[in-house]
Amino acid sequence: MRAKFVNESVLNELSHNSTLYHRSMKKMEVGEIIKPKMNDKGSHWLADQPVEKAMELFRKKNFPDKPSRLSGIYCSVIPRSRFKDKGYLYVVKPIGKMLMTNSRLIDEIGDKWIKEMSDFTDKYVDWKKAMDALNNEITLLHLLDYFTASRYWRGTYHNNDMEGIEVLCESAEVTEVINEEGFQNGDNIIITEDDKVRTETTIYIEENKPKPTKNFINKIKKLYNNPVIKETNYDNNTGGNIRITGFLKKDVKLKIIYLQDSMRKRKGKYDDYDVRENYKYIRIRFLPEFTNDEKLSMDYFYSYTNKIHDVSKYFKKL
Repeated sequence: MRAKFVNESVLNELSHNSTLYHRSMKKMEVGEIIKPKMNDKGSHWLADQPVEKAMELFRKKNFPDKPSRLSGIYCSVIPRSRFKDKGYLYVVKPIGKMLMTNSRLIDEIGDKWIKEMSDFTDKYVDWKKAMDALNNEITLLHLLDYFTASRYWRGTYHNNDMEGIEVLCESAEVTEVINEEGFQNGDNIIITEDDKVRTETTIYIEENKPKPTKNFINKIKKLYNNPVIKETNYDNNTGGNIRITGFLKKDVKLKIIYLQDSMRKRKGKYDDYDVRENYKYIRIRFLPEFTNDEKLSMDYFYSYTNKIHDVSKYFKKL
C-alpha cells in the first residue's frame, strides 16, 4: 500500500481537489462514481433509524446548505481512520457539497437519543403506540440533543483526532484502489480447522411472516460440530429467534460482512476496552455461502474463544 499523509493545512483548505479516503464492501474500479448505499426498500441504509430521521429534520430546518446524511457518502482524511474495518479502501475525489466534521459526535447523539427514547417509550403501555409516536416529526426533534447536533452540522472537529474526522459528500469518484493486507468486509473465506472458531447464529422470526423452514435451519446446524440450539419468543407477540451456537467445522465457507478490530474505539466514557486490545478482532459477522440474507446474524466475539488472540489465522481467503 502506498503511504499517504494528511497535514493540518489540508483540514483548513478542504476542496474538491483534496485527497480523501472511502471504504466500501463493494469492489470498485478507478473512475467509478460512488453512490450512497441503499437498503432493500430503495432508501439510504440509515433512513429507517429514528435518530437519523431527526438529524435530517434538524439539518433541513437549521443547516439546509449542508449535505444530507441520508443521501451522501462518508469519507475520511486518513486511510486508517476509526472506520478502517468497513471494507475495501479507495482514494476518492469528492463531488458536490461537502461537510467535514467529527464522527464521534454522532455516537454521542445516538447514546443520548437511546436514553431519551427509553424515557419516552416508558410512558406508553402499548409498545406499538410508542413506536408510532416516534414517527411524529415533533417527537423526533424533541428527543434530539440540539446542542450536539448543531456542533455536528457546523463542522466541529479536532486536528489532533484525525481518526475521528469524517467528510460527508454528496458523491465521489474513485481515483485509486489501495490493496491492504489482512481480511476485509466482503472477503469470502473457508475455515481451516475444526473447533477453533466459535460463533452464534441468530435466525430472527418476525410476526406475521413465514417462519424459517426446517431445511434452512438444518443447513445452519450442519456448519457446526455439536451445536446448541435455543428458541426464544419475544414479549408483545412481536416474534422471536432461534439461536444456534457452537464451533464451526473445517471447510465451512463464509462471507465476512462485518469486521471490527480492537482499535475501533470511541473516545469518552465508553472507552473501557480492557482486554479487548489484546485481540486482533473483537467481532466478526459472517454469512454462509448458501444465503444472502443479511438479517441473519452469524457472529464471532473475542470472548467466545478467549485463548485465541487472532481468530483469523483459522481463515483462508477464497
